[in-house]
Amino acid sequence: MGQTFNRPCPLAATLALRSMVDFSLAEARSSRYGHAARHLQSCGLLSKRIAAWGDIPSHQAYMAAIRTGHGRKSSFWQRMQELGLS
Repeated sequence: MGQTFNRPCPLAATLALRSMVDFSLAEARSSRYGHAARHLQSCGLLSKRIAAWGDIPSHQAYMAAIRTGHGRKSSFWQRMQELGLS
């Protein structure tokens, strides 16, 4: 029978969460940094369930890119530290 849709797809969920993180950081929406940090925490958990990333950067590569591109956003990194993620 076809694929069932009662289980979330971790890769699709990760992409949706990443898009919200990217928006928050690119637009410097500091009021959203707490949400973005929690989204990244979820991405880390979801990454353990992704067997094939294809052309999409792994969680580690994505985190490295965020550190490089947004390393000076101290309030975001403070939120990450509060969650034990930095």
